[in-house]
Amino acid sequence: PVLRYVFSYHLPKILDRENTFHREINEKEE
Repeated sequence: PVLRYVFSYHLPKILDRENTFHREINEKEE
């Protein structure tokens, strides 16, 4: 359960960072 908690806690942050990264790239390309 602990591993699952850590995973569910960090995964959103990682995904959010990825989304922000791609968003910045898209803005630069336009």
